[in-house]
Amino acid sequence: MTELYKDKETLYHFYYQLEMSLREMGELFGVTRTAIVIWMKKYNMPRRSNRGHTEKVKRKISKAHKGKTRNKETKKKISETLTGKYTGEDNPTWNGGRSDSYGQDWYSQRRKALRCDNYTCQVCDKDNNFAKKHPVVHHINAELDEEGYKNNNLDNLITMCKECHNRTENNKWLDEVV
Repeated sequence: MTELYKDKETLYHFYYQLEMSLREMGELFGVTRTAIVIWMKKYNMPRRSNRGHTEKVKRKISKAHKGKTRNKETKKKISETLTGKYTGEDNPTWNGGRSDSYGQDWYSQRRKALRCDNYTCQVCDKDNNFAKKHPVVHHINAELDEEGYKNNNLDNLITMCKECHNRTENNKWLDEVV
């Protein structure tokens, strides 16, 4: 029954006709509530109203949850439960796999960029210790060329720490820095 949550008619039946909650549907299909929400979004299925919560009640609920953290044991249980469960095609956000738009020379150019920048974030100057585990090399201009590949010239690559890279990807503020 676990694959049924990916079917539009099934989601429609349980959510709109039987009026089950997202949590109940998740339990029924053996997936998380979030997985149900993501598949409903894929099918452009609007959510039911929030059962009449006023703005005041919404703020109160939000305030009650603010600052709450999970302990290590709870995090470990969640991690063990979800490990491998939503990978590849089983992940609700799966879009058919990753396209290889980096080109054949990406890995060698990436290594050269890291060496050239001395494994140091060129935005915030974090030293090379950050990069030994998870170095990030960012394309300044990420547009694809006529063959469908990104420009891997060294003058288009920049070494960054994860924090700066995340800010760059989410806010596109790198133009101000470079």
